[in-house]
Amino acid sequence: MARYKIERCRACGYRHNEPKPGKQNKHCPRCTQLMYYSTNWYISYQTEGVKYIESVSPRAAEAEDVQAKRRVQIRENRFFDIKAAVPWPLAVAKLRNTYSRISAKTQRMYENS
Repeated sequence: MARYKIERCRACGYRHNEPKPGKQNKHCPRCTQLMYYSTNWYISYQTEGVKYIESVSPRAAEAEDVQAKRRVQIRENRFFDIKAAVPWPLAVAKLRNTYSRISAKTQRMYENS
């Protein structure tokens, strides 16, 4: 999990995540123009192989609170709604509907599995 501000260049569009933004704006490494910081703090986290990025607020303390809340939700498995299990025959039917896009060799492999 990370908390940061985004630093952007108006001239070339270069962006950089800055976890500890300084008092002075830096120069762009590509075009040497002056860069600017976003007004909001962002948090990013990853769960079940998916990366999420949220724009939180202009206050760093509030971003830390939201980050802590997301961390607790992920640990307690309350981040996602519980999904109903798909019955096996329905899952097989959905797979067979995609057979038109799959090669014959792959179809045989699926059937044998």
